[in-house]
Amino acid sequence: MRVLVWHEDIETSTKWQTAFGCRSHYVRRSRSSDGAIRRLREERFDVLIFDLLVGSESGLGVALMAEFHQPHIVTMLVSSREPDIHSDMFARLSSLRCVLGCQTPADDLVAIAEGFVENPGEDCRQASEILPQICETCHIRAACQQGERLPLFRHREAVVAPEKLASVAGRSHK
Repeated sequence: MRVLVWHEDIETSTKWQTAFGCRSHYVRRSRSSDGAIRRLREERFDVLIFDLLVGSESGLGVALMAEFHQPHIVTMLVSSREPDIHSDMFARLSSLRCVLGCQTPADDLVAIAEGFVENPGEDCRQASEILPQICETCHIRAACQQGERLPLFRHREAVVAPEKLASVAGRSHK
């Protein structure tokens, strides 16, 4: 598995790099959004672990670029910041599978990432059946426990009726 870590806490991201490396995963870290985006353009990754902010740079921007350059990437938001906007991230990122706190043990983070890569269609609820530790440091767990439907964004395909398609095709040749 190939992992890119873009996170504010150097000590924590070093622990993650070590934990993933012990399981023979390829890990790269970046300290700037430009560096992370450059890596996403040049290398293939299975997972992006990111923070909401690194310095004054937005994690949302990096995660959106990850989706653009690598549509099948799994993204995981791991943050120590207040969780009030985390569920909003689900609405914006189709690749985002979970929102975890920084206190998530490194070995659990590795297991969770491996689970999402091995089962790419699963969301956090489905993954929690196999990996219960995903819920222990989840920042949007309250919504799950209350039975709320998480605001998951899914890519939509345009559906055009054949007669509309024919009329559009006819106009383009005139």
